[in-house]
Amino acid sequence: RDSSGQQPKKRARSPSPRRKKTAAENQTKNQRRGDRPPPPPPPPAPLVKLLQSDPSVLNYFQALQANLDADVQVWKSRAKEYQKENEELQIKVKELQQKERG
Repeated sequence: RDSSGQQPKKRARSPSPRRKKTAAENQTKNQRRGDRPPPPPPPPAPLVKLLQSDPSVLNYFQALQANLDADVQVWKSRAKEYQKENEELQIKVKELQQKERG
């Protein structure tokens, strides 16, 4: 308390700058571990009836699935290629660092 009997006013703190979270920090624990999402619910009865009664609808969904499967294979293949390239570059970097030191 000061001489007038009142408590001194506290100085206002400036807000601390907040660091933006990285994409990895924004992911949930399940996403980071690579857990699968929960399975989809069973298909609605009207959809099942439509698929059974109209073969073109079934063909449409089968074509979508085939395209999705093909895309997954393409991206898995690309991922393997880039992973291999990354490993080769890491080896080159280590070799260059050793040459600089030695």
